[in-house]
Amino acid sequence: MTKREFLLQLNDALGAMNEDERSAAVKYYSDYIDDAGEDMEKVLRQLGTPQQVAASILAEAGVEPNANAAAGPYQEEKQRPAQPTVQKRPMPTWAVVVLVIVLSPFWLTILGTVASVVIGAVGLFFGLFVGVAALLVGGLLCAGLGLYLMVAEPAAGVVALGTGLCFLGAGLLGVVLCVFLCSKVLPAVMGWLRQLWKKLFGKRKEAF
Repeated sequence: MTKREFLLQLNDALGAMNEDERSAAVKYYSDYIDDAGEDMEKVLRQLGTPQQVAASILAEAGVEPNANAAAGPYQEEKQRPAQPTVQKRPMPTWAVVVLVIVLSPFWLTILGTVASVVIGAVGLFFGLFVGVAALLVGGLLCAGLGLYLMVAEPAAGVVALGTGLCFLGAGLLGVVLCVFLCSKVLPAVMGWLRQLWKKLFGKRKEAF
């Protein structure tokens, strides 16, 4: 319980006293709690409930408790009925259809853009994988041909072997790039598309 709650309840419980006496008692305990400083919570526990303190004050003053005393601000706040929850009525079907038709240029453009990005990304990844596979296969073939030609034509064999090794090196770099794209770039792009979809259509679904 906070100091404010304690004093408000104490003021309510002292309703049988006149206003001046009640204000004086509340001010006394307010100053008493303030003097506690950091031990405010401990002092509040030692004092007891506001009703117990009020009963002691009324007994010392020789005043009978007034059960019909006007409720103070704290009691009024607790007794105030909760405001009814306003339920949102769902949008009728015809309104949803009209809204979809009216907004069709907007969401069709967005869907077309997203589809183009997805198709372009898929095509890029597919082309990259095919290119890497071609480099690796071509490198192996050229390197094997170079080893075969080195017996009969050393010069041509060295050229073929060097070309094959270059293809293999480029293919290995392509493999590293593919791994990076699949592990880092692709999840990031998919997450961005998912967030974009939620921002564009998530709120509309809630509204419907």
